[in-house]
Amino acid sequence: MCRRDGLPSACGPLALAAAAVYVVLSSSQDGHGVGDGRVLLVAFSLAAAAAAELLVIVLGPRPARTALASAGAFTLLVWTVLGAASIGILVLPSAVLALVVTGRATEKLDRRTAVAAVGGGAVLAVAVAATGLALTG
Repeated sequence: MCRRDGLPSACGPLALAAAAVYVVLSSSQDGHGVGDGRVLLVAFSLAAAAAAELLVIVLGPRPARTALASAGAFTLLVWTVLGAASIGILVLPSAVLALVVTGRATEKLDRRTAVAAVGGGAVLAVAVAATGLALTG
């Protein structure tokens, strides 16, 4: 079921570009920089989400593909919402594409499996972001 429509391959680079812009902008601010824990958390989270969306390309129609797409999409969505005043607008296009990819990844799964995979990915994304924020706060 690996779609060749380019959405996963477009989503990954968009998320990486947002991470790069965030690091550059953050390094130019006083008190923040590339070594700041929160900046690193956001940058690495965006990079991991990009990697997850790119890995979706090689996985077939199975729950792992859906969970991976969901974890990537919800990671991007978390940083879109939490960074609404700063990085959120840069992350929004990749978050929307990732949500579409997640929806498409559920097409060949039964409803129960799809809900479990999407829910698991979402819980993982929120848990990682919350833990990271708590540790860097």
